[in-house]
Amino acid sequence: MFGPGFRVCTVFGIPIKVDASWFIVFGLITWGQFQAYQGMREMAGRPEGNSLVMGIAAALLLFVSVLLHELGHCAVARAYGMRINGITLFILGGVAETADESPRPGVEFLVAVAGPLVSALLAGAFYALFRAREIAGYPLPPQITLVSETLAGANAALVVFNMLPGFPMDGGRVLRSVLWKATGSIYRATRVAAVIGRGFGMLFILAGLGLTVFTGGANFLMLSLVGLFLRFAAGASVHQLVVKRTLEGVQVSFFMETHADTVNPDLSLENFIDDHLYVSLHRCYPVVAEGFLEGVILSQFVEAIPADRRAAMRVRDVMDENLILWTIHPDTDAIRAYARMLATGRPRLIVTRDEEVVGVLSLEDMVRFMDLKARMEL
Repeated sequence: MFGPGFRVCTVFGIPIKVDASWFIVFGLITWGQFQAYQGMREMAGRPEGNSLVMGIAAALLLFVSVLLHELGHCAVARAYGMRINGITLFILGGVAETADESPRPGVEFLVAVAGPLVSALLAGAFYALFRAREIAGYPLPPQITLVSETLAGANAALVVFNMLPGFPMDGGRVLRSVLWKATGSIYRATRVAAVIGRGFGMLFILAGLGLTVFTGGANFLMLSLVGLFLRFAAGASVHQLVVKRTLEGVQVSFFMETHADTVNPDLSLENFIDDHLYVSLHRCYPVVAEGFLEGVILSQFVEAIPADRRAAMRVRDVMDENLILWTIHPDTDAIRAYARMLATGRPRLIVTRDEEVVGVLSLEDMVRFMDLKARMEL
């Protein structure tokens, strides 16, 4: 879901990354809190630098709070044997990326509530710090109490927001665990929770735009941004689940076409069009001579050649000979092949063993299979 980001540290063996968008919201929070603290009576007569330091501290501690929230998810997930790819901090907070789905509904529930529980504990701790005079009879400097008040409210808001029952928020994962337990189908549970998540996303988009229009301020546009993220993340989460549950542990050999439509390198482009393109309608063909792969030809390569020159030109004149880009071994995990085709935009890969063509892998076939399996699980 996210780009590579900047790896800043490792906590308990978990890589912590910061997306470039994080710096935008860090600056906005720092500036907003600086202005807020400047206007408070407790800071009257104090240097502006104090308020700026407080703003920076509030922004940093807020993201530390988000990080601890995500580490709460990771701790429980690890306890049940789930692998963690890392945690990414970005413009809307943070996300823990797991390599595995929860093995059963009860684990899903515990992993989901762990993050909000950490945030609730942090909210209580910061509130106690804010009320130190009343609770312990010990007065703290206003710089500490004001920042503590900010963080108590922010962590409480994190709990409320994350527990909204829309996937992929924590509340949506709790809902998914309940639906999964009730229906016995993680596919059905995820789809329902994702639909609700997309609904919340649309509400946030409309609310943000409406408040922006009626108030004349741009502050509420962040709410619309949150809504856009929720709608995107809900759809992406369903897709990731289908990919993992369908392709994980399956090899390329399961999906490949064993009777590949191969092309001779000495065939004219004109005959290639008539004998192959117009017959099988593929966009990509392996070029084979004496049983061994020599290259790959795409329909777009031929389209670039003027029609009056195609009779004189051969397939070998336009084929791509960089076989590393187009070949894959039949024992490769299908999920890796799928990710590779999406990343490179290649609709087909040539399956080879010891430089001999044994089949062709089609992205379209894999997508159709995933769609069919997901529908059969509903």
